[in-house]
Amino acid sequence: MRSPATSLTGSVSIRWSHAIRHGWMRHGSHHPALLMFRYRGGGLQYGMANADALILRMNGSAVHDIASFYDEINRVFMSGEDWQLAHSLDALDDMLYGGYGVLAGHAVATLIWHDIEHARNALGVAATRAWLQAKLDGSGTFNARAITYQLQALDAGDGQTYFQIVMEIFAAHPSITLERR
Repeated sequence: MRSPATSLTGSVSIRWSHAIRHGWMRHGSHHPALLMFRYRGGGLQYGMANADALILRMNGSAVHDIASFYDEINRVFMSGEDWQLAHSLDALDDMLYGGYGVLAGHAVATLIWHDIEHARNALGVAATRAWLQAKLDGSGTFNARAITYQLQALDAGDGQTYFQIVMEIFAAHPSITLERR
């Protein structure tokens, strides 16, 4: 059985006034900041984060399929990095926790997603079906039964589209406000 420290992944934010009161940082800071704690792989990481909101803009009209969605994600979130985010929902989720890319050092961010309806259509049923079918046809170790069920649900009108899954991932990150335009 894993101990709680090794199985917990997440982050906790503490306002600077609380950090001063407990001696975690000195009084006199001129910038609003948060002391960030993050548990990863059983180890505790901590550091300062800027509490000023970061404003990001994403162009939904640049999204034509799943690959171009990640091109736009990388343009917006990974500028300044010497590597790119993989075409993976898990990678997207991990990136939204912060710690690298433009989110590094920021406790909160606002993403203004222009032309979101274009992206919704581009990441709709057809793109989702192609993505799921590619998993079935590929050599990866995916749960074929679960993917087949997802395809059947999608065909019946009950399944989630790639866009809906992306929206759920963003919704799971309350430190990122998504403005749909």
